Amino acid sequence: MKKIVLLMTIMMTLAGCTDLAEDSTDSGVLTAQDLDGLYMSVMFGLEVEMNSDDTFVISELDVYDCYETKADADAEVAEVLEDEYFEEEYGDATVFESDNCVYIKTSLGSDDDGTTFATTLITQAAVPYIEMVVTSTDFEGEFTCDDGETIPADWVNDGEEDCDGGEDEGENAGDSLESESMEIATVYLAADGHGSLVYAEGVMEEDSTFCLPLGPSSVMPIFYQTGDLLDNLSDEELEGLEWDDESTYPTQLSDLISTVNQNYADSSIPGLTDSLCGGFTSMMATWLAWGGNLAEANTDDGFSLYDFSVYSAGTTFSTATGEAIVYVSLDTGDDLSWSTVIVQMSVNGAYGECVNPDKAVGAGCAVDDNDDGKWAFGEEVTISEGSDDICDGTGTCEVQVRIIDRSTNNLIYESNTINA
Repeated sequence: MKKIVLLMTIMMTLAGCTDLAEDSTDSGVLTAQDLDGLYMSVMFGLEVEMNSDDTFVISELDVYDCYETKADADAEVAEVLEDEYFEEEYGDATVFESDNCVYIKTSLGSDDDGTTFATTLITQAAVPYIEMVVTSTDFEGEFTCDDGETIPADWVNDGEEDCDGGEDEGENAGDSLESESMEIATVYLAADGHGSLVYAEGVMEEDSTFCLPLGPSSVMPIFYQTGDLLDNLSDEELEGLEWDDESTYPTQLSDLISTVNQNYADSSIPGLTDSLCGGFTSMMATWLAWGGNLAEANTDDGFSLYDFSVYSAGTTFSTATGEAIVYVSLDTGDDLSWSTVIVQMSVNGAYGECVNPDKAVGAGCAVDDNDDGKWAFGEEVTISEGSDDICDGTGTCEVQVRIIDRSTNNLIYESNTINA
């Protein structure tokens, strides 16, 4: 599940250690051990696991789905673990339930592309917190493999072996390349259960800093309830909504999110990030502004928060055309009309648009469904070769898939590289 979370999925496994003052035993006093827990935002999150010696490990969380009861969520955990494609897609990831939501937990850095992290555990504050500075290093130019083949420099240390001998993924592979480093974000995780992801100026929006609040796992079911509520609003009510102005929210929406917003406002995070984030204190308004098209999930004009899975079709490629390359399933989100979505695929190179099921197959890639005229929730579609022999069996067929909102040209999903 790699969407808006692209910035987070490239993180490395973290372990921090520092000398701490003795924890207070007074009731109500927060200590470093209280950092242990989940920190969620929209459709991704982080888990902090504190050790008894106050070292810690941080993992990445993807939200699989939320359910009405714990029993439903537990049943879904069992079903996910039995899915034959789960290990192929997520490797040694862990699946678990919290507050009726199902999460997929992976090590930060499982898709490392040159991002590094500096973490500091701060205990000299009223509320202990972790500060994590995220820096991205991009290689420039070309890398020469041992056999003389050259590959783009940004393929070095990206988690995929592109040289026949795998030397592009070696520990010192980037030493011969020019590189440029940029601080892209700072993450704050506080012992009161709240946090903030602060994107550096120019990363998310030109000449501005963007801040995304994080909260305990208990906020996720409420966020899903806001989606249900928005889906049931009238067109007039939706048209009157301005995501960053809570005074335009209908009463039932304001009532639903008021406690979540108040808890965030009362946390230590606004004080920590005031100078960076302009003092915003509304968690839910920020989330809804981030994914403001959630209310349009059942129309052809926009998308809600979607998630997809991509995995190899298992084809032994030949010189024939029309061979299946990958399967793509719609895991989260409402049914999609083919008139509103663009599917793109790259095969060992640049992206090209695939022909949707309601169109005649062309030279590039083609999408096949079950002929019901839509991409339904839970449905698995097939991306195949068109009239061109895209994957000819003479080498590795490395594939990435993008899903794009046709009306706005906004990217709503991009997969990892799949060895088809």
